[in-house]
Amino acid sequence: MGGEALYERYKDALKRGHVASLRGHLEEALSAYAQAAAIAPERPTPHASAGTALLRRKRPADALRFYEAALRVAPRDETSLLGRAQALAALDRRHEAA
Repeated sequence: MGGEALYERYKDALKRGHVASLRGHLEEALSAYAQAAAIAPERPTPHASAGTALLRRKRPADALRFYEAALRVAPRDETSLLGRAQALAALDRRHEAA
């Protein structure tokens, strides 16, 4: 599959994840983000987006795992760093969050 077609599949999976998350369909969102991550494993956005969806639903421990996956791919990704700090704070691990 060509690079452009692959990128379109990636963007479509991310969009489906974002829409599902906004509609409150967490499992559907996580599935779409997993598809995006499989298509472009070098990108942090699918992992960070899954973390954000979980954090919004008061699941900081699960969110933390996704933010840490995003940071393994892109250690300086600001969205992932912020999300990780928020998840740690929600878990009363404020010292680590700082």
